[in-house]
Amino acid sequence: MKFVVLATAAMLHLAAGGGADSHHEHEDEILKPDTPVDVGTTLKGSTISVLAYRTFAPQVKQPDGTSSSSDRVVFQGWLREDGVARVRVLDEGHNTWRPVANESWSVEGDLFCLSAGSFGMGKLCLDTLIYGQVFSAATPKADILVKGNWRKGNVHGL
Repeated sequence: MKFVVLATAAMLHLAAGGGADSHHEHEDEILKPDTPVDVGTTLKGSTISVLAYRTFAPQVKQPDGTSSSSDRVVFQGWLREDGVARVRVLDEGHNTWRPVANESWSVEGDLFCLSAGSFGMGKLCLDTLIYGQVFSAATPKADILVKGNWRKGNVHGL
């Protein structure tokens, strides 16, 4: 009985114009990679909202003398077209944004770089993959992993 059902299904597929290769052609269309996105053009003039994780978090000395490991940073930045980034960082301990600071940013290929001195990360360079309105990135050594989104314009008035 199974053979009859399978044979009938195959004949209906062929009768509907589905030759032996049509299924594979359809799969090839589905499996085609998305068109590459130019990171610099996409991010220029945009506001990014970012959650960065340090995979090997350094010990940070707190004002009260204790040390703790800061393993994530939340920040927003308006990436102006002149290479200046207006950046603010979330102070999670006080649940407030730190004052906005000017940093510099650049892109070479898929490598997005941000001078992140205002929030203690030095120069942050990330291999970046953009898909839709979101992106993911990692430092070349994978010691910092990033998830974020972007919107054209100065969304948060930075």
